[in-house]
Formats: sequence, structure tokens, C-alpha cells
Amino acid sequence: MKSNARIKIFFAVLMIFLCSVLMVSTTFALFTSQSNDTAIRITAGSLKMDLLQADENGDYRSIADKEGDLFGSKPWEPNQTRVVFLRVKNEGEIAVRYVVQLNVDIGGMLGGLEYCAFESDYYDVKGSNWETLSARSAPLQMQDGLNSIGGATYKMMQPGEEFSFALAVHMPPLSGNIYQKQSCSVDVHVFAVQGNANV
Repeated sequence: MKSNARIKIFFAVLMIFLCSVLMVSTTFALFTSQSNDTAIRITAGSLKMDLLQADENGDYRSIADKEGDLFGSKPWEPNQTRVVFLRVKNEGEIAVRYVVQLNVDIGGMLGGLEYCAFESDYYDVKGSNWETLSARSAPLQMQDGLNSIGGATYKMMQPGEEFSFALAVHMPPLSGNIYQKQSCSVDVHVFAVQGNANV
């Protein structure tokens, strides 16, 4: 009997001791605790597209802020074809959906030029033979306003990805004197939105 009572007394004293230690620790924690808040930063990704053109050596350089004629200022003549190699690049931090369009101002040459555009890198095309080039993509008449390259469907592009294409413009051999001293301007526009946007 005595040993049972001693065990009970021992456990009672032990519990009182543990409760006292717990109470002192809690009080100590209340007066000494500190908060290490970490700042949570949410940064939106940037959307940045670039348009590049290949020079005569095949090196692509940005022309996004350039003004002037993609094909040079030399006058056109019948049965002439000129080709430029362009590249659209996603230099931002987020995926985008993009479309490439030509903004054409015919300026008196309606019916005097036709063009075709097709996916291609500088080294994929040799020469500027219109029959060979136009076989890669159905040739179209130049029209005033926006002319979509590869359709008006927006395509997805991940950060760092690029899309290279060639734009060939041709003046048919039977173009008459009606086009003398006439002009035409063609601007390339890249429209892009964030990848999850509805367009």
C-alpha cells in the first residue's frame, strides 16, 4: 500500500513540476518571441517582341524601331523579285500568342505587285526566282490594308522562341507603263498578347 501511495505522490509531484516548467516556458515565449516575416513579391512577366531582318551575310538584326523600305529604295522594274528574310522573336518572360501582318499602302500599284510569304530561314532559300519562291506559298495580290501572313490565327510562342519567314514580292513581267513612277509601301507589324488571352 505504501509503495502505491509513494508512486502516486511521485507522479503528482512530477506533474506539478512539468506543469510549472510548461507555464514558465510559455510566459518566457510570450515576452521573447519574434516574427521573421519574409516579404512576398509578385512580379508580372514582361511581354516583349522583336522583329529582325537578315542582312546580306545572313546575320539577323533588329528592325523594330527602324523606318524605311525593307526592300531598299532602288526602283522596281517588270519581272523583278525581291526577297527579305525576317524573324519574330519573343524576348519577354512570358508565353505569347502572336500574328504577323503586312500593312500595305498600294499608292497606285494595285495589281502591279504580288507577294508570297513562307516559313524559312536565310539559308533555306537560294536565289530569287519567282516560280520557285511562289511554289512554296500561294502568291497573293497586294491589297490595301492589313494582309495576314500565314492566316489571321494567333500562334503560341514561348519565351526565347522565334519564327523565321521569308517575304517575296514580285512585279509581273507584263506590268505596263501604268505603274511607272507609282509607289507602294509595306510595313510589317507583329501583334502579340499574353499567351492565355482571348483573341
